[in-house]
Amino acid sequence: LLQEIIISIFAMGGGVGKKKRVVKVASFIPSWLDKAIDGCKVSVWLKPDPENKGKAVCTLCPAPNSISVNEGWKAINQHSDTKKHQDNLKASQTNPEFRQVDHSAPKITDGLKKMHDLSKQQNAKKEAVLVSQVHYTAAMMYHGAGRLAVDCQAELMPHLFPDSMVAKVYDIRRTKLWYLATHGLYPYFHDKLVKNLQDRPYSLNFDESTVNGESQLDINVSYLTTELLVEKRCLTTVALQGGTTGKELALQVINELKSRNIDPLKMMAVSTDGCSAMIGVLNGAQKVMRDIIPTLPVWGGCADHDLANLIKSSVAKLCPNLTSIFSALHGCLNKHSMHKKRKFEGMSEWIGIEIRKVPKFLSVRFRVIEACCKWLASQDRGVYKYFSEMKQELMAGQYEPSDTEMIVLEKYLGSYLEVKLSNLFILDVCNPVM
Repeated sequence: LLQEIIISIFAMGGGVGKKKRVVKVASFIPSWLDKAIDGCKVSVWLKPDPENKGKAVCTLCPAPNSISVNEGWKAINQHSDTKKHQDNLKASQTNPEFRQVDHSAPKITDGLKKMHDLSKQQNAKKEAVLVSQVHYTAAMMYHGAGRLAVDCQAELMPHLFPDSMVAKVYDIRRTKLWYLATHGLYPYFHDKLVKNLQDRPYSLNFDESTVNGESQLDINVSYLTTELLVEKRCLTTVALQGGTTGKELALQVINELKSRNIDPLKMMAVSTDGCSAMIGVLNGAQKVMRDIIPTLPVWGGCADHDLANLIKSSVAKLCPNLTSIFSALHGCLNKHSMHKKRKFEGMSEWIGIEIRKVPKFLSVRFRVIEACCKWLASQDRGVYKYFSEMKQELMAGQYEPSDTEMIVLEKYLGSYLEVKLSNLFILDVCNPVM
């Protein structure tokens, strides 16, 4: 009330002979609600703005219906005199369907609903990003993409797709991709595979191999899907100790199946290579598994392995020196001396041969012999010229070759025609096989 009296005094000029001052009202005055205009109490349609204390709102007029109270009661009177307000006031008194605008303070539930909707939108964005990253991870793992390529793509994404919400927050690099693959995709697909093997018959093959000097056992399975299609998958890879026997291999396979609640008796067939540890009549892995699973057929070793092993054994009869030449070439041109390696590559480039890395020979699989034969066939001119010049320097007493170089000089140059024809014959034979 005191504030209203002071405002009235200043509105009248504050005394005789003084200049009028315009006084601004900072906030809504609650006593205004007790007043009436043309016999109608303003509290019927006037309320303070819950979001701005310097404004009032008219509950009869639609938006925009806020009233600035800077000019005090005068602003309320001015709004009351507008035709729009008068029409709405009359309608509120005569039209039973007239509804006043609700300007009450927002409820707590409204705030919670807004928070819920905002959280839902944020989660939807996060899920969209995660889905895209899962698809990306699956594609990169399927194609065997390098880790540096993954890092490079992560940096390029925001620049290639500046308008994409997913690209802006794309943060998947080598470490995260590897984590998604090993802790996200692998458990999902592995559990799905195990569930299928628990519900239906399957066949199995396993093979022992050495990777980076470590022995391991790869267990692969085949089964029919609900669409009657053959699905082939790797079930697991198990680390082994050197010198593992056939019986130990068989028991290891059975234990891996049982640990996943896969019934070994649902196994329809088993395949391995033809080594004695696998198909030995007394203690081979297949014999031990047939003792546990009597319904397994006797199929022997893998036909592809047998054929490859047969060709591998025949190489020694065809050209006894060929494998020792491959070993010596790798030592001379790739391992022992960087200077000699660069000299050979420079000579090959000078005569117009595409430079290729010398493969390392390991007497394990025929495919290793095949790779060495392909290399020698493509680099034959360079190898012949390089070692021919070395032989001339040796004969002139200007160079003393190493032991591996002497093997190439004696066995390669000494029987060049035999080595070349044998090399081409092996490639011709293995093409329809491999």
